[in-house]
Amino acid sequence: MKMPISKPKICFVAQYIYKILKPELGTFGGLEVQHFLVAKKLKELGYSIVFLVYDYGQSKRISIDGFQCIKTSKQERHIKYMRLSNLKKLFLLWKALEEADADIYYVPGCGSLVGIVAIFCKLKRKKFIFATASDIDVDLGNDFYSCTKPIERYLYSYGIRNADAVVVQTEYQKVQLEKNFSVKGIKISCGISITNHLVDTDKKEYILWVGSDSDVKQPQIVIELAKKISGVKFLMLGISPLGKKFSETLSDRLKNCPNVEYHKFIPYPQHLNYYDNAYLLVHTSLFEGFPNVFLEAWERAVPVVSLNVDPDECICKYKLGFHSRTFDNMISHVKLLLENEDLRAEMGKNSRRYVEENHNIDKIIYKYVELFDNLI
Repeated sequence: MKMPISKPKICFVAQYIYKILKPELGTFGGLEVQHFLVAKKLKELGYSIVFLVYDYGQSKRISIDGFQCIKTSKQERHIKYMRLSNLKKLFLLWKALEEADADIYYVPGCGSLVGIVAIFCKLKRKKFIFATASDIDVDLGNDFYSCTKPIERYLYSYGIRNADAVVVQTEYQKVQLEKNFSVKGIKISCGISITNHLVDTDKKEYILWVGSDSDVKQPQIVIELAKKISGVKFLMLGISPLGKKFSETLSDRLKNCPNVEYHKFIPYPQHLNYYDNAYLLVHTSLFEGFPNVFLEAWERAVPVVSLNVDPDECICKYKLGFHSRTFDNMISHVKLLLENEDLRAEMGKNSRRYVEENHNIDKIIYKYVELFDNLI
């Protein structure tokens, strides 16, 4: 009789993910949301899941909603593990990796952390998966490469090239990964939970923007857009707290733009309800991977007008909104969708159908299961 194969234990080294379990702690992004959804589905399928998370004052090891969380060091935006001042953080990370005692270690996003976990897995004979979080993760001209020391860049490259598998979000990332690192990626689309939530199309009230105050998100463009389209309300939601930087750079502009309403912080997942009353979502980031806000909007049948980002040209290909490319085009595209209710409804239906067919987490999760089964 063939013995049943036990499911591998998975460790997600995604240190901000603790804030999804404890939303009162504040800032996290789409990266954490995406991998939390994956981890949640894996747990439902019987996998044992461990999160390596930052130290927010919690116990060394804590269980929340069936997830084991092991803390490493205090939160910093970018920890340079190979600097002398951070050797203690490196030690705490290494000990946490040991304590997790997982079969597979999964690291999303670029940084020297990727190489450190790859070295750990090689020494301990564990499996290691790297996952891209943005297009810049596979672009040798990104900020990580231009602003870090050679040893940190080496560790990142080492981690990618020594991973047992590299998961990418798009075909573009897959091409860039092979071009720049000579590594073949496995494309697994970003997922979202598909609900039966009904939206009343007669209760649209505003144009929605969802994001943070980081330079790459360019929230100031929303205010300039609102000035050009003064006859409609714009709602800006901070899914991570928009703090001092936002106040200093944009507060005066907000005072002079009465048709913009700004909510400083709407915690996950409460912000999802705001899509229901949106005519459309505007997106102003310089670059992304596959934005979670796109999936959130499309799941609620809300089209997207994006200034710069169109992953694998899906917006244009499936008619999910508009990829504007220029600010003037963005003004025209927003006005067109506001004025043409039939077009807006058609793109909304296209959007809902697209996520159901391509991004349903209940289907996508089995691609991860197949990946893990092939590694163990």
